[in-house]
Amino acid sequence: LNVLQDFMYVEFGLVPFIFLAFLVGSRNFARSRAAIARTLAAFQVDKCSCAVSTDRAMVCANIADLMKETQVLDKSSTDEEALAKFDQLVREELPTVLLKSLGKYSLRYYQMVLINFLAMMPRLCDSLPGGEGWRRNVVYAWLYVMWTTTVGPWTFVLLDKFAFSALERHAFME
Repeated sequence: LNVLQDFMYVEFGLVPFIFLAFLVGSRNFARSRAAIARTLAAFQVDKCSCAVSTDRAMVCANIADLMKETQVLDKSSTDEEALAKFDQLVREELPTVLLKSLGKYSLRYYQMVLINFLAMMPRLCDSLPGGEGWRRNVVYAWLYVMWTTTVGPWTFVLLDKFAFSALERHAFME
């Protein structure tokens, strides 16, 4: 059986282009995450824009009340102390929580599997009615399952890691 060789030649012809497209997307995701972290690290409530400028005093008062009621500060603290503590809380806690909610990678595992499944399924379907026998079909099915659930997603993860590490090394930056 030359199934594996056939698989490699046909399926991997477009892979460099697919990887390049995904790498561009991963790089944008990495840059967005870095920008979010930088923005939150420099957060100051008094420098935030308010849609209705007359509401700024009410918003600041509500933040101060929230900080006092949640026992982050004593109820006897001033509003300025409460706002300063809120700034500190946003700068220290929010980046970690927010970036964690976005996910470690640009795609979730199920999205990676779905992309690989959709990319591989036409080839698998083409091989099913073929006259080369059931062994070829079984081998193809096994290759597609393995690629879709393991190799494909790990490829996305490695491309994501490359995009993030390039950003951290300040390589490939405009």
